Amino acid sequence: KAPMRPRTVALASLAGMLLTSLSVYSLTPPPSGAGSEGPEVTAEILQDQGSTSQAGGERSRFSAGKTVTLDGRLGHARLLRGGGGSTFLLLEARAQASEAARARPPVHLGLVIDRSGSMAGARIENARRAALGAVDRLNDGDKVSVVAFDTGAVAVVPMTTVSAGSRPLIAAAIRGIAPVGDTCISCGIEEAMAHLGQTPERVRKVILLSDGDANRGVTGLAGLREIGRRAMSRGVGLTTIGVDVEYNERILTALSEESNGRHYFVENDAALARVFEAEAEATTTTVASGAEASIELAPGVELVRVLDRTFRRSGDRVVVPLGEFAKGDVKTVLVEVRVPDGALGEVPVARATLGYRDLVEERD
Repeated sequence: KAPMRPRTVALASLAGMLLTSLSVYSLTPPPSGAGSEGPEVTAEILQDQGSTSQAGGERSRFSAGKTVTLDGRLGHARLLRGGGGSTFLLLEARAQASEAARARPPVHLGLVIDRSGSMAGARIENARRAALGAVDRLNDGDKVSVVAFDTGAVAVVPMTTVSAGSRPLIAAAIRGIAPVGDTCISCGIEEAMAHLGQTPERVRKVILLSDGDANRGVTGLAGLREIGRRAMSRGVGLTTIGVDVEYNERILTALSEESNGRHYFVENDAALARVFEAEAEATTTTVASGAEASIELAPGVELVRVLDRTFRRSGDRVVVPLGEFAKGDVKTVLVEVRVPDGALGEVPVARATLGYRDLVEERD
């Protein structure tokens, strides 16, 4: 796992404490089964702190699924009447590491490499070496494109099918990438997406590497987030890699978050190869694609916010895209809701489902 930049550690620790504090409220076993419409979680409204009940909050959490499991729990199994009814619903989707796809789906991997002037020296050499290692992980029959960007962008390797004959040509093109110019991150992504758009493969990913800030093309955070959302809507995850401490973490993190990709910080150039190889490996072990978590709020339950996830809403249904899952991937959804607390006893909160294309069992 790539190390985190120092200023992100405090935020990560805070998130960890939040999830830990949520989990201690619900320690009872999950229900034995789930309905065809998805598991439902309920909360208990109590008269006062001294109240007791027989239910024990066992319906405040659930577990379901096979290739990708979905675990859910409420932050509070019990709430006091008249206390406002605010709680959290945490969903955790996990791809089971033991599963193996019957036939690995074909892959298109788009490599987007910053070749601006600041990449000169050992940095560009390590970027080239990392890209070569990622291509080596692909099977014959997969497709790869390599885009280099500076003030503009150029596909040094257009959409190419990987084979014994094409591998030397791909490698030669990567070795020829040389640093020059400024940094147009949006140019590189848009060029890569244009090549990905020409292929019908089910598993498509872009890996973007940069050591700096976006100073050409789309430079604003809102515009780059929109690029990430467009990638997500097309089923493409953007994995972003920041090199050294001078890169713009907000931009690269936003791109990966909006597209359901990953973000890495590498503290030195030599770590690039490990990150590229890990991402290429994840691409080739995908077990599910097009995943979406759907939360149907019970009557009277209000949505307060969805934390750090792009979502869409239709009435009482909230849909959160989660993209693809490789073996062992874990993705979470944290939603704050307000439960009607005027009545006593068990109160329905939400019903949750996870939809995806199962590449292990080859079905939806």
